[in-house]
Amino acid sequence: MSFWKTLFCSAMAVAAFSACSDDDTNDGGYEGIPEITVDGGGSATIAGSLAGGKIEQSVEVVSKGDWTLSFDKADDQTWCTPSALSGKTGTTQLSFTLAAAETERQASITLTATGYVEGIPVTKKASITVKQNEGGTTTVETNVKEIRDRLDFPVDNASGTANAKEITESMVITGIVVSDYVGNNINNHQIMLTDDTAEPGAGLMIRFKGFLGDKDTDYHLTRGSIVSFDLKGGFSKSYYDTYQVQFEADPDIEILDASDNTPEAIEVSDPAKLIDYQSQYVKVYSQPIESIRGEMYYNVSSGYANQTFETKNGSTFQLSFNSYSSSWANSIEIPAKAGYIKGCVSINQGAGNISPRNASDLEGMTEDLFTVSTEYTKTTIDQLGEGNYEIEDATIVGVHQKAVMFAQENSGTVNYVLAFENNWQDQTANPYIGAVGKTATVKGESALCYGLYQFSNFEVTTGGDSSLALPEPETFDAEAIEKYASEIKADESKAAYKYVKVSGILGIEKGASYNTYTLEIPGLTTVKTVAFAYGLDSYFDTVILSSVCHMRKPCSEIYDLACQQIGVKPEECVSVADNIKRDIAGAKKAGIGCNIIFRSPEKKHPVEFTEENRPDYVIEDFREILNILP
Repeated sequence: MSFWKTLFCSAMAVAAFSACSDDDTNDGGYEGIPEITVDGGGSATIAGSLAGGKIEQSVEVVSKGDWTLSFDKADDQTWCTPSALSGKTGTTQLSFTLAAAETERQASITLTATGYVEGIPVTKKASITVKQNEGGTTTVETNVKEIRDRLDFPVDNASGTANAKEITESMVITGIVVSDYVGNNINNHQIMLTDDTAEPGAGLMIRFKGFLGDKDTDYHLTRGSIVSFDLKGGFSKSYYDTYQVQFEADPDIEILDASDNTPEAIEVSDPAKLIDYQSQYVKVYSQPIESIRGEMYYNVSSGYANQTFETKNGSTFQLSFNSYSSSWANSIEIPAKAGYIKGCVSINQGAGNISPRNASDLEGMTEDLFTVSTEYTKTTIDQLGEGNYEIEDATIVGVHQKAVMFAQENSGTVNYVLAFENNWQDQTANPYIGAVGKTATVKGESALCYGLYQFSNFEVTTGGDSSLALPEPETFDAEAIEKYASEIKADESKAAYKYVKVSGILGIEKGASYNTYTLEIPGLTTVKTVAFAYGLDSYFDTVILSSVCHMRKPCSEIYDLACQQIGVKPEECVSVADNIKRDIAGAKKAGIGCNIIFRSPEKKHPVEFTEENRPDYVIEDFREILNILP
């Protein structure tokens, strides 16, 4: 009897322990991976009128696993009442009742389904957006093109807002985010905003002060979301040809619809037209040029990787990947295939590039390669149009790092055209630097770029010395520059290449691959400087900047460094300067052989010489140097 009592008690103990086991916590919940959809997808949007009441449209919730409903903002539950806060596995018709309102508002709701795998809870989520507006509609009216057409975009290539135009009136913009901060096709403090239209000119870059995606102040402006905010307090500018609004204090941003509303990619058949679709989502049927097939899309150590793609008629464009997108683009190989390349349009040196948002934008390259058929029409510069053209008997009259300027006399007038090659990445890459003054034949793809025809994807054949006599350069002072700028702003057809002479103060910004040169022209009001961007490096053996070498004049060491880099003795050098106190004293201390001071008419202070700063010569025109030097 004692044995059976013991056995019975043991069995009861086992049962008791089994009932309290941690492995049995689902309380009869769904066993397996949960699933939940709203109206057949991961998100749904419904709307009711300002009058309030029950919304006629309900949301069908289909779940595997019990689900619960929660408001992203708890206060929204005071005016938006769901028919249920939870549900079981199966199908539920979920309805909402709204309180009356005077202004538009919306609530974001999350549904969470739970299942159990070996006792471990697993969740799956879906979202519902409930809008309340006058029309009781889920449709959001965007106005990106309308707003963009109202703004002025002065040229301001600096990082700040010195030359930008402040937006002083309330101007609420509503648009669709087509950029992707997750894929990082642009910097993570920027978005590209568009309307849902194939019409050009409906995209705008917005540059925030804060960051997207990695900060506590994260906006979470995900791809496809519809957002609205006031541009007042922002600054409109053209930053390296990109129209943008830049904020120094970020606006309050309202997310009107968090679901993916990305419009269909706009098909652009002519790459020359890409510039018209800046900050919009596009696609181009193309293939990679032969030399890059098998490379990775991002194949550089830092900076931008630009890959050249071609269309069936031989037109080319650039796929642009920045260092932010390298995390995924550096592991995807450029295929020997053709198809649609998708992405947002960015601007680089006056041409439209495509910046793929993420890896999915590259998945269309699955078709067989095509044969490029290019035929060139012979013409003259004055008769140039859009298409593939060949120009004979031209003259190379100018070069810089990325371009060649050609001139030709047509009916007594000298006309000009530029050929631009973005893949020339350093100062010595241009093979025609030494060909200025030579005759040439140029053929390539011609397209309008800011009202002027420009060659891309071009070939040049040089000949002997040219007999072309250029006209005297036109003096372009501040008044002439602003008059010309206002004329072409009013009528782009008045744009023309001009041979001009400008005077000002040269500024140099040291860059990793090239230096940026600007000319500050006295009297300019719309912009302070004219940017050369690059092209002057070939005229200097070395460029030394105080900001780089951390030495400032009048110290003599900066002159010593310059002499060392060009391989000459100080006494064999000539210094030409415009600051008596800082320039001449340091040069004389370094032992520079000849010191010349330029008496600038812009400087009104009298020239006061001492033994320490006394120059060897004083000039008022740089051409006087030719009379001084042997």
